Amino acid sequence: MTAKKVIGFIHLWLGLISGIIVVIVSITGCIIVFEKEIRSVTEPFQYVQTGKVLLPPSQLKKIVEERFKGKNVGTITYNGPGRSAVVNYMGMKMGSMATNIYVDPYNGQILKIKVMKDDFFRIILQGHYYLWLPKEIGKIIVPAGVLMFFFLLITGLILWWPKSRKQAGLSFSIRWGAKWKKLNYDLHNVLGFYAMLILLCICTTGLVMGYKWFGQGFYWLTSGGHQLKTTKKPMSKNPVLSDSLNNKADLVWAECLGRKPYVEETAFTFYYPEKKNAAFMVFYNPNKDTHYLRETWYFDQYSLKPLQGKGSGFEAGLYEKAGLGDKIKRMNYDIHTGGILGIWTKVLAFIASLISATLPVTGFYVWWGKRRKKSKATKAATVDREMSLV
Repeated sequence: MTAKKVIGFIHLWLGLISGIIVVIVSITGCIIVFEKEIRSVTEPFQYVQTGKVLLPPSQLKKIVEERFKGKNVGTITYNGPGRSAVVNYMGMKMGSMATNIYVDPYNGQILKIKVMKDDFFRIILQGHYYLWLPKEIGKIIVPAGVLMFFFLLITGLILWWPKSRKQAGLSFSIRWGAKWKKLNYDLHNVLGFYAMLILLCICTTGLVMGYKWFGQGFYWLTSGGHQLKTTKKPMSKNPVLSDSLNNKADLVWAECLGRKPYVEETAFTFYYPEKKNAAFMVFYNPNKDTHYLRETWYFDQYSLKPLQGKGSGFEAGLYEKAGLGDKIKRMNYDIHTGGILGIWTKVLAFIASLISATLPVTGFYVWWGKRRKKSKATKAATVDREMSLV
Protein backbone atom coordinates (compact mmCIF):
# COMPACT_ATOMS: atom_id res chain seq x y z
CA MET A 1 0.00 0.00 0.00
CA THR A 2 1.44 3.38 -1.02
CA ALA A 3 1.83 6.30 1.37
CA LYS A 4 -0.99 8.20 -0.35
CA LYS A 5 -3.33 5.23 0.03
CA VAL A 6 -2.48 5.04 3.74
CA ILE A 7 -3.23 8.76 4.10
CA GLY A 8 -6.45 8.27 2.15
CA PHE A 9 -7.44 5.41 4.46
CA ILE A 10 -6.76 7.56 7.54
CA HIS A 11 -8.66 10.49 6.00
CA LEU A 12 -11.64 8.28 5.22
CA TRP A 13 -12.04 6.72 8.63
CA LEU A 14 -11.36 9.89 10.60
CA GLY A 15 -14.05 11.54 8.49
CA LEU A 16 -16.58 8.74 9.03
CA ILE A 17 -15.98 8.71 12.79
CA SER A 18 -16.03 12.49 13.35
CA GLY A 19 -18.54 13.51 10.67
CA ILE A 20 -21.61 14.11 12.83
CA ILE A 21 -19.54 15.88 15.50
CA VAL A 22 -18.01 18.21 12.90
CA VAL A 23 -21.41 19.06 11.39
CA ILE A 24 -22.98 19.95 14.75
CA VAL A 25 -19.97 21.89 16.05
CA SER A 26 -19.65 23.79 12.75
CA ILE A 27 -23.33 24.78 12.46
CA THR A 28 -23.53 25.89 16.09
CA GLY A 29 -20.25 27.76 15.56
CA CYS A 30 -21.79 29.66 12.63
CA ILE A 31 -24.57 30.89 14.91
CA ILE A 32 -22.26 31.79 17.80
CA VAL A 33 -20.07 33.95 15.52
CA PHE A 34 -22.85 36.54 15.21
CA GLU A 35 -24.34 36.20 18.69
CA LYS A 36 -23.68 39.82 19.60
CA GLU A 37 -25.18 41.17 16.37
CA ILE A 38 -28.27 38.97 16.61
CA ARG A 39 -28.85 39.88 20.25
CA SER A 40 -28.62 43.59 19.45
CA VAL A 41 -31.59 43.18 17.09
CA THR A 42 -33.69 40.65 19.01
CA GLU A 43 -33.20 41.99 22.56
CA PRO A 44 -34.44 45.59 22.78
CA PHE A 45 -34.19 45.48 26.59
CA GLN A 46 -30.41 45.85 26.18
CA TYR A 47 -30.89 49.54 25.38
CA VAL A 48 -32.08 52.38 27.60
CA GLN A 49 -32.26 56.14 27.44
CA THR A 50 -29.02 57.64 28.76
CA GLY A 51 -29.47 59.46 32.05
CA LYS A 52 -27.33 61.86 34.00
CA VAL A 53 -26.30 59.71 36.96
CA LEU A 54 -25.52 55.98 37.16
CA LEU A 55 -26.88 54.06 40.12
CA PRO A 56 -24.01 52.52 42.14
CA PRO A 57 -23.72 48.73 42.65
CA SER A 58 -25.28 48.85 46.11
CA GLN A 59 -28.56 50.25 44.75
CA LEU A 60 -28.78 47.82 41.82
CA LYS A 61 -28.01 44.95 44.22
CA LYS A 62 -30.71 46.12 46.63
CA ILE A 63 -33.32 46.43 43.86
CA VAL A 64 -32.74 42.88 42.63
CA GLU A 65 -32.46 41.25 46.06
CA GLU A 66 -35.71 42.90 47.19
CA ARG A 67 -37.42 41.52 44.08
CA PHE A 68 -35.94 38.03 44.48
CA LYS A 69 -35.98 37.19 48.17
CA GLY A 70 -33.25 34.84 49.35
CA LYS A 71 -31.03 35.40 46.33
CA ASN A 72 -27.61 37.04 46.61
CA VAL A 73 -26.24 39.11 43.75
CA GLY A 74 -22.90 37.82 42.53
CA THR A 75 -22.02 40.09 39.61
CA ILE A 76 -23.09 43.39 38.09
CA THR A 77 -22.09 44.44 34.57
CA TYR A 78 -22.28 48.05 33.37
CA ASN A 79 -22.35 47.90 29.57
CA GLY A 80 -21.73 51.57 28.73
CA PRO A 81 -23.96 54.65 28.27
CA GLY A 82 -27.36 53.88 26.78
CA ARG A 83 -27.15 50.18 27.70
CA SER A 84 -28.90 48.27 30.46
CA ALA A 85 -26.90 46.85 33.34
CA VAL A 86 -26.92 43.08 33.87
CA VAL A 87 -27.29 41.83 37.44
CA ASN A 88 -26.57 38.16 38.01
CA TYR A 89 -28.10 36.92 41.24
CA MET A 90 -26.57 33.44 41.08
CA GLY A 91 -22.97 34.62 41.00
CA MET A 92 -20.09 32.81 39.33
CA LYS A 93 -20.97 29.38 40.70
CA MET A 94 -23.77 28.70 38.26
CA GLY A 95 -21.97 30.00 35.16
CA SER A 96 -24.21 29.82 32.11
CA MET A 97 -27.06 28.41 34.23
CA ALA A 98 -27.40 31.73 36.04
CA THR A 99 -30.32 34.16 35.97
CA ASN A 100 -29.57 37.57 34.46
CA ILE A 101 -31.65 40.58 35.40
CA TYR A 102 -31.52 43.49 32.95
CA VAL A 103 -31.88 46.76 34.84
CA ASP A 104 -31.95 50.39 33.73
CA PRO A 105 -28.80 51.70 35.50
CA TYR A 106 -30.21 55.23 35.63
CA ASN A 107 -33.63 54.68 37.25
CA GLY A 108 -33.45 51.09 38.57
CA GLN A 109 -36.33 49.73 36.46
CA ILE A 110 -36.18 45.97 35.87
CA LEU A 111 -36.45 45.44 32.11
CA LYS A 112 -36.03 41.69 31.63
CA ILE A 113 -35.58 38.52 33.67
CA LYS A 114 -33.69 35.86 31.74
CA VAL A 115 -32.97 32.35 33.00
CA MET A 116 -29.84 31.56 31.05
CA LYS A 117 -30.41 27.81 30.81
CA ASP A 118 -33.39 28.66 28.57
CA ASP A 119 -31.52 31.25 26.51
CA PHE A 120 -31.28 30.34 22.80
CA PHE A 121 -27.56 31.09 22.51
CA ARG A 122 -26.76 29.17 25.70
CA ILE A 123 -28.60 26.17 24.25
CA ILE A 124 -26.57 26.53 21.04
CA LEU A 125 -23.41 26.85 23.13
CA GLN A 126 -24.24 23.62 24.97
CA GLY A 127 -24.41 21.92 21.58
CA HIS A 128 -21.13 23.46 20.51
CA TYR A 129 -19.34 22.43 23.70
CA TYR A 130 -21.03 19.13 24.57
CA LEU A 131 -23.39 18.10 21.69
CA TRP A 132 -26.24 18.53 24.23
CA LEU A 133 -24.93 15.46 26.03
CA PRO A 134 -24.09 15.35 29.75
CA LYS A 135 -21.06 17.56 30.31
CA GLU A 136 -18.84 14.69 31.48
CA ILE A 137 -19.45 12.87 28.18
CA GLY A 138 -19.59 15.84 25.81
CA LYS A 139 -16.31 17.36 26.99
CA ILE A 140 -14.58 14.13 25.95
CA ILE A 141 -16.33 13.61 22.60
CA VAL A 142 -16.18 17.15 21.18
CA PRO A 143 -12.42 17.81 21.62
CA ALA A 144 -11.74 14.34 20.21
CA GLY A 145 -13.84 15.18 17.15
CA VAL A 146 -12.05 18.51 16.72
CA LEU A 147 -8.66 16.78 17.01
CA MET A 148 -9.69 14.30 14.30
CA PHE A 149 -10.88 17.17 12.12
CA PHE A 150 -7.50 18.86 12.59
CA PHE A 151 -5.79 15.81 11.09
CA LEU A 152 -8.48 15.57 8.42
CA LEU A 153 -7.49 19.05 7.22
CA ILE A 154 -3.82 18.08 7.01
CA THR A 155 -4.43 14.74 5.30
CA GLY A 156 -6.96 16.44 3.03
CA LEU A 157 -4.33 18.91 1.89
CA ILE A 158 -1.95 16.06 1.06
CA LEU A 159 -4.65 14.27 -0.94
CA TRP A 160 -5.65 17.52 -2.68
CA TRP A 161 -2.08 18.39 -3.71
CA PRO A 162 -1.97 18.28 -7.55
CA LYS A 163 0.52 16.01 -9.32
CA SER A 164 0.90 18.21 -12.38
CA ARG A 165 0.20 21.71 -13.72
CA LYS A 166 -2.83 20.42 -15.58
CA GLN A 167 -4.27 19.02 -12.37
CA ALA A 168 -3.39 22.24 -10.55
CA GLY A 169 -5.74 24.20 -12.78
CA LEU A 170 -8.62 21.89 -11.84
CA SER A 171 -7.73 21.91 -8.14
CA PHE A 172 -8.46 25.61 -7.67
CA SER A 173 -11.85 25.86 -9.39
CA ILE A 174 -15.26 24.25 -9.16
CA ARG A 175 -16.72 22.77 -12.34
CA TRP A 176 -20.27 24.07 -11.84
CA GLY A 177 -21.53 22.56 -15.10
CA ALA A 178 -20.24 19.06 -14.35
CA LYS A 179 -22.36 16.11 -13.34
CA TRP A 180 -23.30 15.71 -9.70
CA LYS A 181 -20.48 13.34 -8.76
CA LYS A 182 -17.76 15.61 -10.16
CA LEU A 183 -19.45 18.71 -8.76
CA ASN A 184 -19.69 17.11 -5.31
CA TYR A 185 -16.01 16.09 -5.54
CA ASP A 186 -15.03 19.70 -6.36
CA LEU A 187 -17.18 21.09 -3.56
CA HIS A 188 -15.36 18.83 -1.12
CA ASN A 189 -11.83 19.35 -2.43
CA VAL A 190 -11.80 22.96 -3.59
CA LEU A 191 -13.91 24.50 -0.82
CA GLY A 192 -11.96 22.49 1.75
CA PHE A 193 -8.70 23.88 0.38
CA TYR A 194 -9.85 27.51 0.44
CA ALA A 195 -11.20 27.25 3.99
CA MET A 196 -8.29 25.18 5.32
CA LEU A 197 -6.12 27.91 6.88
CA ILE A 198 -9.04 29.53 8.70
CA LEU A 199 -10.31 26.14 9.85
CA LEU A 200 -6.87 25.21 11.14
CA CYS A 201 -6.89 28.41 13.25
CA ILE A 202 -10.39 27.62 14.55
CA CYS A 203 -9.41 24.01 15.33
CA THR A 204 -6.19 25.02 17.07
CA THR A 205 -7.89 27.58 19.29
CA GLY A 206 -10.66 25.09 20.03
CA LEU A 207 -8.12 22.46 21.06
CA VAL A 208 -6.42 25.01 23.34
CA MET A 209 -9.73 25.27 25.20
CA GLY A 210 -10.60 21.59 24.92
CA TYR A 211 -7.36 19.94 26.06
CA LYS A 212 -5.20 21.14 28.93
CA TRP A 213 -2.14 19.38 27.50
CA PHE A 214 -2.66 21.02 24.12
CA GLY A 215 -3.08 24.47 25.69
CA GLN A 216 0.07 24.04 27.74
CA GLY A 217 2.04 22.80 24.73
CA PHE A 218 0.79 25.62 22.52
CA TYR A 219 1.70 28.19 25.18
CA TRP A 220 5.17 26.64 25.50
CA LEU A 221 5.59 26.91 21.73
CA THR A 222 4.35 30.51 21.38
CA SER A 223 6.09 31.83 24.49
CA GLY A 224 9.53 30.52 23.58
CA GLY A 225 9.62 27.60 25.99
CA HIS A 226 7.91 29.10 29.07
CA GLN A 227 5.51 27.11 31.21
CA LEU A 228 1.86 28.13 31.46
CA LYS A 229 1.41 29.54 34.96
CA THR A 230 -1.63 28.62 37.03
CA THR A 231 -3.90 31.56 37.76
CA LYS A 232 -3.77 32.75 41.34
CA LYS A 233 -6.24 35.34 42.52
CA PRO A 234 -5.08 37.56 45.38
CA MET A 235 -6.74 37.20 48.77
CA SER A 236 -8.00 39.84 51.17
CA LYS A 237 -6.07 40.09 54.42
CA ASN A 238 -6.79 40.85 58.07
CA PRO A 239 -10.57 40.48 58.25
CA VAL A 240 -12.00 43.21 60.46
CA LEU A 241 -15.39 44.55 61.34
CA SER A 242 -16.04 47.50 59.08
CA ASP A 243 -18.58 48.96 56.71
CA SER A 244 -20.84 46.58 54.83
CA LEU A 245 -19.82 45.12 51.48
CA ASN A 246 -22.35 47.38 49.82
CA ASN A 247 -20.62 50.53 51.01
CA LYS A 248 -17.24 49.12 50.05
CA ALA A 249 -18.57 48.08 46.63
CA ASP A 250 -19.61 51.66 45.86
CA LEU A 251 -16.16 52.93 46.80
CA VAL A 252 -14.52 50.34 44.54
CA TRP A 253 -16.91 51.30 41.73
CA ALA A 254 -15.97 54.97 42.14
CA GLU A 255 -12.28 54.00 42.00
CA CYS A 256 -12.88 52.08 38.76
CA LEU A 257 -14.66 55.03 37.13
CA GLY A 258 -11.73 57.17 38.15
CA ARG A 259 -9.30 54.82 36.43
CA LYS A 260 -11.08 54.49 33.09
CA PRO A 261 -13.74 56.57 31.30
CA TYR A 262 -17.25 55.15 31.06
CA VAL A 263 -17.88 55.47 27.32
CA GLU A 264 -19.88 53.59 24.70
CA GLU A 265 -17.37 50.84 23.91
CA THR A 266 -16.46 50.02 27.51
CA ALA A 267 -17.86 47.46 29.91
CA PHE A 268 -17.24 46.92 33.64
CA THR A 269 -18.15 43.63 35.32
CA PHE A 270 -18.14 43.82 39.10
CA TYR A 271 -17.74 40.63 41.19
CA TYR A 272 -18.68 40.59 44.87
CA PRO A 273 -16.39 38.54 47.17
CA GLU A 274 -17.88 35.11 47.88
CA LYS A 275 -15.70 34.32 50.90
CA LYS A 276 -14.21 36.18 53.84
CA ASN A 277 -10.72 36.07 52.35
CA ALA A 278 -11.79 36.78 48.74
CA ALA A 279 -11.24 40.12 47.02
CA PHE A 280 -13.44 42.39 44.96
CA MET A 281 -12.78 41.63 41.31
CA VAL A 282 -13.55 43.92 38.36
CA PHE A 283 -13.26 43.10 34.66
CA TYR A 284 -12.71 46.17 32.52
CA ASN A 285 -13.05 45.78 28.76
CA PRO A 286 -12.19 48.81 26.60
CA ASN A 287 -13.78 47.17 23.53
CA LYS A 288 -16.90 45.03 23.93
CA ASP A 289 -16.43 43.49 20.47
CA THR A 290 -13.34 41.59 21.64
CA HIS A 291 -11.98 40.08 24.85
CA TYR A 292 -8.20 40.11 24.56
CA LEU A 293 -7.71 43.69 25.81
CA ARG A 294 -9.63 43.04 29.01
CA GLU A 295 -8.05 44.06 32.30
CA THR A 296 -8.67 42.48 35.69
CA TRP A 297 -8.49 44.54 38.86
CA TYR A 298 -8.57 43.26 42.44
CA PHE A 299 -9.30 45.13 45.67
CA ASP A 300 -8.99 43.95 49.26
CA GLN A 301 -12.55 43.81 50.57
CA TYR A 302 -11.49 45.27 53.94
CA SER A 303 -8.83 47.87 53.20
CA LEU A 304 -9.80 48.44 49.52
CA LYS A 305 -6.11 48.28 48.74
CA PRO A 306 -5.41 47.33 45.08
CA LEU A 307 -4.12 43.77 44.73
CA GLN A 308 -2.29 41.96 41.92
CA GLY A 309 -3.17 38.58 40.46
CA LYS A 310 -0.63 36.05 39.26
CA GLY A 311 -0.59 33.72 36.28
CA SER A 312 -0.94 33.78 32.52
CA GLY A 313 -3.75 35.48 30.64
CA PHE A 314 -6.39 37.93 31.82
CA GLU A 315 -5.95 37.45 35.54
CA ALA A 316 -2.61 39.25 35.83
CA GLY A 317 -1.03 42.19 34.04
CA LEU A 318 -2.03 44.27 31.03
CA TYR A 319 -2.08 43.30 27.37
CA GLU A 320 0.53 45.92 26.51
CA LYS A 321 2.98 44.47 29.02
CA ALA A 322 2.29 40.80 28.20
CA GLY A 323 4.75 38.56 26.38
CA LEU A 324 3.94 36.97 23.03
CA GLY A 325 2.63 33.74 24.57
CA ASP A 326 0.32 35.62 26.95
CA LYS A 327 -0.95 37.89 24.17
CA ILE A 328 -1.80 34.91 21.96
CA LYS A 329 -3.45 33.19 24.94
CA ARG A 330 -5.58 36.30 25.48
CA MET A 331 -6.55 36.34 21.79
CA ASN A 332 -7.52 32.67 21.70
CA TYR A 333 -11.29 33.14 22.12
CA ASP A 334 -11.46 36.08 19.72
CA ILE A 335 -9.55 34.13 17.07
CA HIS A 336 -11.81 31.12 17.61
CA THR A 337 -15.02 33.12 17.11
CA GLY A 338 -13.61 35.39 14.39
CA GLY A 339 -14.00 38.60 16.38
CA ILE A 340 -10.28 39.40 16.53
CA LEU A 341 -10.35 42.04 13.74
CA GLY A 342 -14.03 42.93 13.68
CA ILE A 343 -16.86 42.14 11.30
CA TRP A 344 -14.72 40.97 8.38
CA THR A 345 -12.94 38.23 10.32
CA LYS A 346 -16.35 37.23 11.69
CA VAL A 347 -17.62 36.85 8.13
CA LEU A 348 -14.58 34.73 7.24
CA ALA A 349 -15.09 32.54 10.33
CA PHE A 350 -18.78 32.14 9.46
CA ILE A 351 -18.07 31.12 5.85
CA ALA A 352 -15.28 28.73 6.89
CA SER A 353 -17.51 27.13 9.55
CA LEU A 354 -20.31 26.77 7.02
CA ILE A 355 -17.93 25.05 4.61
CA SER A 356 -16.66 22.75 7.36
CA ALA A 357 -20.28 21.69 8.02
CA THR A 358 -20.57 20.58 4.37
CA LEU A 359 -17.26 18.68 4.21
CA PRO A 360 -18.44 15.55 6.07
CA VAL A 361 -21.53 15.44 3.85
CA THR A 362 -19.73 15.88 0.51
CA GLY A 363 -16.94 13.59 1.71
CA PHE A 364 -19.46 10.88 2.55
CA TYR A 365 -20.96 11.10 -0.94
CA VAL A 366 -17.50 10.85 -2.50
CA TRP A 367 -16.85 7.67 -0.48
CA TRP A 368 -20.33 6.27 -1.14
CA GLY A 369 -19.99 6.88 -4.89
CA LYS A 370 -16.64 5.06 -5.00
CA ARG A 371 -18.07 2.24 -2.91
CA ARG A 372 -21.03 1.76 -5.26
CA LYS A 373 -18.74 1.95 -8.29
CA LYS A 374 -16.47 -0.69 -6.79
CA SER A 375 -19.47 -2.85 -5.94
CA LYS A 376 -20.78 -2.63 -9.50
CA ALA A 377 -17.33 -3.48 -10.88
CA THR A 378 -17.13 -6.53 -8.60
CA LYS A 379 -20.58 -7.71 -9.66
CA ALA A 380 -19.68 -7.24 -13.33
CA ALA A 381 -16.47 -9.22 -12.89
CA THR A 382 -18.42 -12.00 -11.17
CA VAL A 383 -20.92 -12.14 -14.05
CA ASP A 384 -18.10 -12.29 -16.59
CA ARG A 385 -16.50 -15.21 -14.76
CA GLU A 386 -19.79 -17.07 -14.57
CA MET A 387 -20.45 -16.49 -18.28
CA SER A 388 -17.00 -17.75 -19.16
CA LEU A 389 -17.75 -21.00 -17.40
CA VAL A 390 -20.95 -21.64 -19.37
